[in-house]
Amino acid sequence: MMSQTSDGDRLLIPVSKHDHTQGGIDASVILVEYGDYQCLSCDEAFWGVPGTGLANEETLLAFDASPAVAADAHTVTEIERRLLETPNIEGIALRYGFLYGSGTWFAADGDVANQVRQQQFPIVGNGESIWSWLHIEDAAIATVAAAEQGNPGIYLITDDRPLEVREWLSAYARWLNAPPPHRHRRYHLRRR
Repeated sequence: MMSQTSDGDRLLIPVSKHDHTQGGIDASVILVEYGDYQCLSCDEAFWGVPGTGLANEETLLAFDASPAVAADAHTVTEIERRLLETPNIEGIALRYGFLYGSGTWFAADGDVANQVRQQQFPIVGNGESIWSWLHIEDAAIATVAAAEQGNPGIYLITDDRPLEVREWLSAYARWLNAPPPHRHRRYHLRRR
């Protein structure tokens, strides 16, 4: 059970340090408003299992993926389970695609942009991996709508045009006036 603390008219449910560090989740607090007993959790949606067609709220997360991806998938699932099973609240879990726009990793001055400029963000294999996206402003609008009007449950919030890495990464490099991304036939894991 999660510990809970009060902050005036809000109930804060902190994600444990284990949850925060094991999966790299960047959400340290889940907010519950006392009045409606609503709870909103914002997570990552980009570790779904491969499949045909668009992902949806029932798409499972990739527990059998690489260790880092599997850890994130387990962490997100555990946070959502706790949220949705906590009594006396209406839990709403939002799964976002990769965020782009001002202030994100993918902004022109963001971390990923710098990696692409330095050719440190390769296309692996044939680049068929599919990424779902969401503009940061659309994420804000969807979050407000979910908090004000959403029913309990999990919501997948992405645009409706997921792209293969070979498509978006090449276009992104051109947009940045960066060299084309390197291509690697296989992904080599480095041990620390």
